[in-house]
Amino acid sequence: MDDRVHLHEGETLLCSLRPSAAVLIHGVLRSILESLVLGVVIFIALLFIITLDVALWSAVLVFVLLTIMFSLRRGQHWKSASVRVTTERLLFQYACALPEPKHEKVIHDGPGGFGIADLFFGGSLKTVKWAQYQESEVAERAGVLDVFLRSRTLKIRYGTADAQRELLYNSVPFAHDLKHYLDKVDSAVRNGTVASVRPFVAKPRGKRD
Repeated sequence: MDDRVHLHEGETLLCSLRPSAAVLIHGVLRSILESLVLGVVIFIALLFIITLDVALWSAVLVFVLLTIMFSLRRGQHWKSASVRVTTERLLFQYACALPEPKHEKVIHDGPGGFGIADLFFGGSLKTVKWAQYQESEVAERAGVLDVFLRSRTLKIRYGTADAQRELLYNSVPFAHDLKHYLDKVDSAVRNGTVASVRPFVAKPRGKRD
């Protein structure tokens, strides 16, 4: 995805991070499971009209093709997903289409993915302006893949004192560093010095020179 998609004229991009590979791996595993279930259903259905051998090979072929198709589609969604920080706002591009909550205060992208129906639709874009931003938090608990890939869920609180909402974004790399960076940008926006803020460097500490 082009990092400058949806940006306004004069809006400066300070950071762009794609979800870690944990989301992609989880999506592939989910694709395998969904394809296996569909393959079994097709195998049972074919047993009533063709021989056992033909039904088995047909089900295996369907399983392989669906796994490849679902995995490739989820890979496309993963590549288009991102967390972006600009001088005007935060943009969260999710890998799946999220329903707009009516009463819930949390917008949440489930771990690694989305159902079969979401494979054929684009992801959701959520925007938080700096005037709405309140604070950010990093979830300490993480899945096994996130632990190995050093990624965490990022929680954003925004809105007003009377209408506070939360937004969660899974598997964000450098999440702890990004949390501190968001606080820094927020302070600069409030003080009118955001133009002097340097872009976020997505590298481990000690390798950012």
